[in-house]
Amino acid sequence: MKVVEKDTNTALFTGENLLTEKKINEKVIKTKKRLSKSLINLLKEKAITEIDVSQLCQLAGLHRTTFYKHYESPRNLLNELINEFFKKIEIFFLKIDPKENTISKVALLLRYLKQNYEFIAVIINNDSLTSISHKLITIDFIDTLIKNNIQYRKNVYINDDYYIDFIIAGWYAVIKRRINENCSLDENTLARLLTSIY
Repeated sequence: MKVVEKDTNTALFTGENLLTEKKINEKVIKTKKRLSKSLINLLKEKAITEIDVSQLCQLAGLHRTTFYKHYESPRNLLNELINEFFKKIEIFFLKIDPKENTISKVALLLRYLKQNYEFIAVIINNDSLTSISHKLITIDFIDTLIKNNIQYRKNVYINDDYYIDFIIAGWYAVIKRRINENCSLDENTLARLLTSIY
């Protein structure tokens, strides 16, 4: 058996870790990509709880039995996409040179979100996925950035937890606005803005 090489592109990609023969593997990857794209399209209009396997398979042009070979439910597929997305963020930041300045790191995160625009737009704008969208701003990199900054902006009148919640909510609102404006604001400009207000 051959192990499929990991995709070096930072854009969201599904099915990259399967251990199978090349032809079967490519077919599985294509199937999972079709299902993923169909799920993302359905999430533009519906909550995850309103999406059933029949709708998903009809849009993907696949049979229900094909779906059940890989997933138990649409929620199971969504969880795989989300886990893969956040795992890639972690790997992405592990590769960044620690000497890189904070603005550059934030700009790289914003660029990654832009590369995954369609997925992020659905996650941010679907009310049934609110807890997941907030996870975007509580990833270790941002959490550490904000907590490390508290010592420089200490205010005796504000509890640290309130400060962190306030900053995280602000970052989330700004990132959501950028996504909903089709990422029109340059990531370097926005990175400078975000790092100046935390």
